[in-house]
Amino acid sequence: MKKSQNQKFLNPLPDCVSIILKRDQKGVVITPKYTQNIFGIKEQIFGYQNLNIYLSFSPSCNNCFVNYQFDSLLQNLSETDCNPYQLQQNVTHHLNEKSICASAEEFNNICNTEMSGRSNFVPPGECFYEFEEKNRKFAIYRCSLNDEKTKNYIQNIQHFALWFIDGTKTAQINDPRWQFLLLFEKLPSSKPRNTEMEIEKEQGQEQEKGQEQEQEQEKEKEKEKEKEKEKEKEINKTTTTITVKPKEYYFSLLGFLNFYLYNLLGGKQRMRISHYVIFPHLTDPFIDYKFVSQMFKIGLKNDRIVEVTAEDPTPNYQFLRTAYHFKKFLKLKEMIKKTSITHKELLYIKKTLKIPTRQVWICYELINFLNYHISNDKNSNKTKNLLIKTRLENECDDYLIGDISTRSSVEEGGYTKVFELVFQRSKEREQKNK
Repeated sequence: MKKSQNQKFLNPLPDCVSIILKRDQKGVVITPKYTQNIFGIKEQIFGYQNLNIYLSFSPSCNNCFVNYQFDSLLQNLSETDCNPYQLQQNVTHHLNEKSICASAEEFNNICNTEMSGRSNFVPPGECFYEFEEKNRKFAIYRCSLNDEKTKNYIQNIQHFALWFIDGTKTAQINDPRWQFLLLFEKLPSSKPRNTEMEIEKEQGQEQEKGQEQEQEQEKEKEKEKEKEKEKEKEINKTTTTITVKPKEYYFSLLGFLNFYLYNLLGGKQRMRISHYVIFPHLTDPFIDYKFVSQMFKIGLKNDRIVEVTAEDPTPNYQFLRTAYHFKKFLKLKEMIKKTSITHKELLYIKKTLKIPTRQVWICYELINFLNYHISNDKNSNKTKNLLIKTRLENECDDYLIGDISTRSSVEEGGYTKVFELVFQRSKEREQKNK
């Protein structure tokens, strides 16, 4: 009986956790993929009946509000269990304390201020790149951990990496060699909608203001003269002109990535990507590809960087990385129709594209795989193609190889069209999963 009763107080993760992104008045609800980084390897919370944890973030993710809801609480919870204090510490430990709102009313006011274009929030760092995709405007900002304001903001958004990357840790904020790329969408500002609590408060404030104005008018009639009234009107006019006009748009965070610059001999550096987080269902592969490509361009343009690598890359990042490197590989036209690559050519490709040996072989295998589908005589190279396919399936995303295999014919020289097809199909799959 005790076991059956205790089952009521057992909450599996991540089902009871919801991340709410307030991009608009409704907000977007996202379920995290992993919770062991926050709550441990058991991935369950004991002691609460029907527990729900809601983490709400403002459009810029500069502020947040944490809300807990449960029907009943088991008394005398031990230290090994998750008592209310430990539960709050686990959720908010990696967040910036200054960004956590004390009440839902305070959080709603901040969201309304941001969405109306009257917020003082400006993305940290410098605007690195801007682009448009299907009537949507995006901006990529690049920042380093140089000032306290940037550190506080980065500490807040790093929290998402713990929910979406398995077994990861956050970057050390005090290390200046960490750099971040932030992907924002520019959304048109709108008039804020007040909640019922806010409306009642405003009505009470208006009544108090009305009483104060009546008292002031009576005193002014007795003591003040007409000249003083004209001066007050002039002062009021000047104050109205000082008020700041609302912006036409506000920033909504869609994701981020960070990389670390390792120092090598001879003043060289290795660029290593650590975290790549994109909020699900808010972008598509075309937008993600542009975001990742700007990161690779940083490595290619910097003469000190000799190689760009990644630490435990996610399948989505692997797919985008292969697409970018493959596109760059195609510009080396002398390599496209080669059946083998010498060691000297391998070193040349690594130095030119600044990619590791493994990525060179993946791009080379993809070209051979595509050449097989382009060629008319497929029976002669059938066994070779199967070997290439098995090797690629171990190195690349399954969707990539599957989409290329199902395409019966490809126009000669149209290698990039294959990836456009893959992007489109992956977008269709994402819409079906919604």
